[in-house]
Amino acid sequence: MIKILFIKVNPIGTKNLRLGNEEKEIRNALQASTNRGDFEFHTRDAVTIEDLHRDLEQIKPNILHISGHGNKEGVLFFNDSEGYKKEINVLEFCDYLNNYKAHVTCVFLNACFSLNGIDTLEKQHAHIIGMRDEIPNDTAVKFAKAFYTSHFNGKSVEESFNTAKSIVRMDDYDEDLIPKLLASEHLIKKDDDDKLGESKLRLISEAEIENAKTESKQNIKEFTIWMIVLGTIAVIGTIFSIIYDQGKFLTTVSSAGPTSIIFFPFRWRMTEKECINAIAEMGIRRLQFLERPQLTDSEIETFNKQFFKIRELKLKRWIK
Repeated sequence: MIKILFIKVNPIGTKNLRLGNEEKEIRNALQASTNRGDFEFHTRDAVTIEDLHRDLEQIKPNILHISGHGNKEGVLFFNDSEGYKKEINVLEFCDYLNNYKAHVTCVFLNACFSLNGIDTLEKQHAHIIGMRDEIPNDTAVKFAKAFYTSHFNGKSVEESFNTAKSIVRMDDYDEDLIPKLLASEHLIKKDDDDKLGESKLRLISEAEIENAKTESKQNIKEFTIWMIVLGTIAVIGTIFSIIYDQGKFLTTVSSAGPTSIIFFPFRWRMTEKECINAIAEMGIRRLQFLERPQLTDSEIETFNKQFFKIRELKLKRWIK
């Protein structure tokens, strides 16, 4: 699961940015996406540094998105305990975020001048998206909507950034008013082998796993009904042979036949239970996969093949 923490910071005395509108656009993009089951979207209002610390520790987001204010001196505004602005040096803030490099792979600073002071930042452990100048609020919202629309539908962070940048550029905005991406050298080194650390292959969704479990449970239900029907027929046949057949041959055959008939669906039912357990294990592994910052194409391909082979393997076990 890819976790996004969306922080809205609009302290008392600062210009109203209508950050709720930006949140709404991102939520709508998520709901309309094909991979919405692969994302968790968390939002927080009027955040202090202490609040952010707690949320980073508890939520462990992969993308940290901060929408608010900044100034030319390389300062981001957070809330103090009374709701007024507290100035935080953006360079020190980025240094603080290096404590969360295990899970934070992208920092989206949707605030004016948010890249001031970190243009030459070296060895940051996350991609950083931000602004070198002042940016109109509607442009910031449009960019964020375009970025997440692409990311929710399978594009990597860099691909999503480039797509959103192209969309904003078509509105004839000056290049300085378009967000910039500071790519992480740490991630790029890994990306040489795994396509920027974010695979173009799609990991099977939670819905596909649930559907597979439901199908197996339905099969068990149907097989159980067949077991009852065949078992009843077997019992009636045995009683009939005992009453009307004076010889032992027919009785023996009629007793052995029903037993083998019952064994068939019973064994199939047991393999369906094994299938459900295997699918459940795949679901747990999938969640563990999504806790990691990057997955390679090879890992995703292997996982998907294992999932789609469960049925085939089940039948092979039955044949053996």
